[in-house]
Amino acid sequence: MAFEFKNHNVVHHLLEKKDSNPSVTRNFIINECKNCGFLYSPDYFYDQSLLYGNYITLSSAKPDEHALSIVDKITRFIDKDRISICEVGCNDGKFLKRLDPNVFYQIDAIEPALDAYTKAREINSSVVNDFFTQKSAQKNYQHHEFDCVVTRQVLEHISDLDDFMKGLHWILNENGLLVIEIPDQGMNYEHLDYSFWEEHINYFTINTARQLLQKHGFFIHHHESVLFSGKAMILYCKKHDISCSLALDLDTGSRSNYIKKFEVIKSKLQEFIISKRSEYSSVFVYGAGCRSLCTASFLGISSYINGFIDDSPIKKGRYIPGSRLEIIDSDQLQDIKHTYFLLGVNSETESKIIKKLNLSEDNCKSILPPSPRLPDFWIKEAAKGY
Repeated sequence: MAFEFKNHNVVHHLLEKKDSNPSVTRNFIINECKNCGFLYSPDYFYDQSLLYGNYITLSSAKPDEHALSIVDKITRFIDKDRISICEVGCNDGKFLKRLDPNVFYQIDAIEPALDAYTKAREINSSVVNDFFTQKSAQKNYQHHEFDCVVTRQVLEHISDLDDFMKGLHWILNENGLLVIEIPDQGMNYEHLDYSFWEEHINYFTINTARQLLQKHGFFIHHHESVLFSGKAMILYCKKHDISCSLALDLDTGSRSNYIKKFEVIKSKLQEFIISKRSEYSSVFVYGAGCRSLCTASFLGISSYINGFIDDSPIKKGRYIPGSRLEIIDSDQLQDIKHTYFLLGVNSETESKIIKKLNLSEDNCKSILPPSPRLPDFWIKEAAKGY
């Protein structure tokens, strides 16, 4: 076992009232594979229907301009004028909107979350409401039906990876392109980012992703990284007759340092906030997204801050399960000049928040790597491991 977080709540199940009961409270565990070092949760933190009945976190709410580059690369990797494509886990259909029907003559998708599926159906009537498994793939699609299969920010949620990969292999034609986008755990090792999320049960590095793909007859022909909810890997893969060797642990040093430094970062962040409380009248975390809320929970800072700020209307006035801290919007702040801000938004969004609130380097730092605004102690600890 690498990590255990006791009595953890599903963070995005925000409470309507301060004294409401949280939906689920359980110990959240992260294990590491003894053969390859892969980090994973041994089971789902909750019943899947508790989340996927309605997902709440829809894709349209997140900026993802790198999706345009993905579409461009698909047309470059596939030497055809007309392409059939399926998106596995299409959420509300934001990526489907980017597909030109003059190029993609057949556009299919599958999505388990009812609210996301309903939105996606408004864009494309071919979207199926189902979990993707080998069985559902064979039920809903033809064998070798697609030139391209795309699955973005999905693999980290899957409890049975072997079954899922068999389904992908079954629907993709023999010369087809598999495009996978997943969070990059290698970044977490490098920057000491502990924003685990109970919804994510798999934490991939390029090394562990490559071994999973080779096990199921795929070879990564190209991969790249983008800033998205931390950092994401985009893998462009094709079928290949590969005999997979035994799993090899290629992340030993970085992962060992990462696990060892958790208590150091936790302690120093708490000390950092205490020092700011002596200088400022209040300390708030700006951003009540899942990464931010999990980081606050796992690093134990909730008892040192005054609350969370988020300008989303669906979050304002709600309470965080566990800490019972209220989420307010920025208009409710009485004195910005005497408030210290811990930025709990993704690095690609930080500059917008700083400009919006007219913040300076003196009264804000980030708590979500990779960011150029991390506290100095965080940067120094991360640098010691390399």
